[in-house]
Amino acid sequence: MFMTKTKTARLALDKISAADAIAGSPSDAQAVLDAFNRAQAIIEFTPDGQILTANDNFLSVLGYTLDEIQGKHHRMFVDPQEVQTEAYTQFWKDLARGRHAAGEFARRKKNGQACWISASYNPVLNAAGQVTKVVKIAADITVTKQIAENESALISAFSSSQAMIEFTPEGTILKANENFLSTVGYTLEEICDNHHRMFCKPEYVQSSEYADFWSNLQRGKFQSGRFSRIDKSGREIWLLASYNPVFDAEGKVVRVVKLASNITDEVQAELQRKNDAQAVGQSVATSTTEMASTIEEISKNVSRTASLAQEAESHAQSSTTATDALQESSKAIGKVVSVIQELADQTNLLALNATIEAARAGESGRSFAVVANEVKELAQETSNATQSIELSVQQIQQRILEVAASTGRITESVTEVSGNTNTIAAAIEEQSITMGELSRTAENLVRLSESER
Repeated sequence: MFMTKTKTARLALDKISAADAIAGSPSDAQAVLDAFNRAQAIIEFTPDGQILTANDNFLSVLGYTLDEIQGKHHRMFVDPQEVQTEAYTQFWKDLARGRHAAGEFARRKKNGQACWISASYNPVLNAAGQVTKVVKIAADITVTKQIAENESALISAFSSSQAMIEFTPEGTILKANENFLSTVGYTLEEICDNHHRMFCKPEYVQSSEYADFWSNLQRGKFQSGRFSRIDKSGREIWLLASYNPVFDAEGKVVRVVKLASNITDEVQAELQRKNDAQAVGQSVATSTTEMASTIEEISKNVSRTASLAQEAESHAQSSTTATDALQESSKAIGKVVSVIQELADQTNLLALNATIEAARAGESGRSFAVVANEVKELAQETSNATQSIELSVQQIQQRILEVAASTGRITESVTEVSGNTNTIAAAIEEQSITMGELSRTAENLVRLSESER
């Protein structure tokens, strides 16, 4: 049966006599009835539920005219399924016995739409104490009921998906739904009438931040965020929650409703990512420091190589100069050899002429001929030696040319090595700057990870 008991006070209409009600006596009771008639929806029934009359307020709520309902039974306003229940039959039996009924009732309008009324069914007794009629005084609460049902549905929806708990403004636990209880691992009996601090770390409970938290809620200030809490086993859990002050008609905070979601896994994953990032940052910082040291050592070696290359280039230049001088000297020797060769040829020619003259002189020129012959032989030996020297000088000149060419190539190679070394040194310097920036970035990453813990 679609009825809900309320605190609606029973009206004293059972004290109104049937004669007064029919005759319209100007009694105080009739004055009260007239006042209700102007402000409320009123309908009268026989003790068994037949409709006697109804005022305009009632007819407006249900959408009927008086002719359409007069003489018909109350059941025309009730859902057919409810009419068939034992409770509905008993409802009218109780009224016929003089028992008052009040509450919120679901009824049907003429157009078939459902409506809600807050009503009291008041049996009217005659002087003999018999029920002569039943006067129903009602108010249309359809809109209020729909709002309440929507709010209830909304709360139910939140309750099915969210962890909910209610507190007094001071933080004492009133009630909690199953989602919250399963999140913290308690039963309702274990937490009811305890303070919210049972879910918090002791150091937080002792802090001014915690005192301000509840002070703000008592002043009606909404609180939301991510909160670290402790479950029954002592394990830290994380909740994404909002604490919502609830106000009474005078604007006073009467309770605080908390809606929460368990985000422990997400927070732990986030902390793990931060730890991983910190570890990576530290590793990168260490690696970059080591690499920077290696680069510095390489830079020193390259600098030494560049210095040696410059020295080698200088020595090669000196060798080239010496080779050029040696080549000039060999040319001078060649010229001297040519002169000696020419002198030897002339000496040989003179010796030949002397031999001829000695032959002509006969016996007297014999000794001269011997000397001339010896001079000739000496000139020939000198010529032979000179030719040998000339050949050696030519070979030396060839070797000097080869040495000069090799020295030139060495000089070019050393110059190229020196240039490449300078290029490498510049690249290493740039790399060193880059590694320094990378090291600072890694250090910043580590500090950022530590600051967000």
